[in-house]
Amino acid sequence: MWLVRPPFGLNGYNIIYSPQSGNHAYCAGCNGSFLLDFTQTTVGNALGVFGAGFDIIFGTQYFAHVTFGDDSTEDFSLAGQTFWGLISEKSIKGVHVGLIGGGSTINGSIVIDNLTIGGKSVPEPASVMGLLALGAFGATSLGKRKQQQNTIAKA
Repeated sequence: MWLVRPPFGLNGYNIIYSPQSGNHAYCAGCNGSFLLDFTQTTVGNALGVFGAGFDIIFGTQYFAHVTFGDDSTEDFSLAGQTFWGLISEKSIKGVHVGLIGGGSTINGSIVIDNLTIGGKSVPEPASVMGLLALGAFGATSLGKRKQQQNTIAKA
């Protein structure tokens, strides 16, 4: 679950609508800016998620002000974009869609669709064990080959 916090603008003015038959979109700031908070998702942790992205249906005059897991921030322009996405080793705590620097506004709107978030993939324990076994086999083979070369060289 991701959380939209629209504390900016008019309270409760977020709209789910269908711009095309059967294709629902979310106007998560039909009154201006909003915040996507990723610190309480099932795919991330308290520092956020590994990646986030969404389609932009309408309203690209804004910026995506990203707060990372280490509390650093960065602004990304949404001007002219139909998709915005980001992955980060630092994790993504949240994305404030609005003015540069995370500024709030009650002017304008943005319609997003297909919000996608992802956690960092962790190898399966069996995969890790397989890689360790393969590495041990390779090291043993290399050791035997060097021993054979030394034996041949002495003869």
